[in-house]
Amino acid sequence: MATSSDLIAPCAQSAVLPVGPFLSNSYHFGMLLGVSDLETDQGYHRGKGWLHQSWLHGAGVVWGLGVGIDVEHREIRVSPGLAVTAAGREAYHDRDYCVDIAAWFAERRPEDLEVEERDDGARVFTVHVVIAPLTCLDRPVPAISEPCSGGSTDTACSRTVEGARLMLAANAAPARAEPYPKVRQLGGLLPATDADVVAALDQVDAAAPDDRTGVALQWLRAFAADDVTALRPDPPTATPFAADPDVGVVLAEIRVILLGDDSIADTGQDATAVDIRVRPAHIATTTIAELTLAGTEADDGLGAVPVEGPQIDPATLTLTDTELSVSASAELEPATVIADSVTITAFDGGSWTEVTPTAITMNPDGTQIRADLAAPITARPVRVVITGTGPAPVADPSGIPLAGLLGAAANPTDTGTDAVLMLRS
Repeated sequence: MATSSDLIAPCAQSAVLPVGPFLSNSYHFGMLLGVSDLETDQGYHRGKGWLHQSWLHGAGVVWGLGVGIDVEHREIRVSPGLAVTAAGREAYHDRDYCVDIAAWFAERRPEDLEVEERDDGARVFTVHVVIAPLTCLDRPVPAISEPCSGGSTDTACSRTVEGARLMLAANAAPARAEPYPKVRQLGGLLPATDADVVAALDQVDAAAPDDRTGVALQWLRAFAADDVTALRPDPPTATPFAADPDVGVVLAEIRVILLGDDSIADTGQDATAVDIRVRPAHIATTTIAELTLAGTEADDGLGAVPVEGPQIDPATLTLTDTELSVSASAELEPATVIADSVTITAFDGGSWTEVTPTAITMNPDGTQIRADLAAPITARPVRVVITGTGPAPVADPSGIPLAGLLGAAANPTDTGTDAVLMLRS
């Protein structure tokens, strides 16, 4: 495990928050309440929230926490934001924090940091930024000691303040955890390597189109049951949460190049670079709901079905006085692109009139269809239909038929979809 060092000085007095998601008070009239009862009440509600976030949401950045480089001051800078850890704890800080990376390297460089020493004096290394919860005691007030306790303290802190620790950890960020492996394989998020998942996908593919949703749903439920049964809290935690409460969230990975004069290289291909896309991120449930709804058009019980087969890009449709051309997303088999597979018509205000190209050709890489015109097409609109259905569809070199327009849902692979385009100006 990579070692790390704090960017924010730890608080003067740290606090341990009471947490007990499965223990609550049983109040009754006249009950004498003490400190332990109030802590139990706090710990129950806090624990329930953390437990829910830990297992059902997991680690991720909620908002903000941008990471950047201030070249002039040799600083790594982290902006305000909020994250939730794998243990369900919130890590929040409300201002910019920064660290002089040259000073950090000279004074607090971890022993396991891998460093490339170059002949010109430059030092190249990778670190990752981590945020973790930090809880401090605050607001000291007069306190009453218990009789015969032997205590000499006459003040005690009356508040706990939850914030965040920011740390630089040695080397590249660890690989992100991917729970629910069977469900992920079933949904195409991971390669299907589990034999049961491979068999399930074959069964879904072999089912009649109207039955696929039901078959897929049955397998989704089955594999979800397998995956949740295999879940365990991550050692060495002894709590019911998904990870140790002190485990943080990765915010960024930074490849640092310190030059011989301790300045930061910031130009050219060999410049210091920040990658925030290694961070996990939480998406609001409203957005997830909208994405789910948007995927139902091509839904096969598993979300959007991956499109197989080439598609026509409508943005590439071009019409000149002598040629109409349009491009596909992948190579087409030229032998399938014939006069009968490309139809061009124009509306002259009274009827649709077919325009017969003098020739239909392809560019050398087989991705662009060109229709040569004997005369300019002046009528509008112009309608272009490229056949993906029927007995002789346009297809790729392996025989997979055209799958309609780029970005649109497609029918099952062997069915094909016509690409229909309209030019109005």
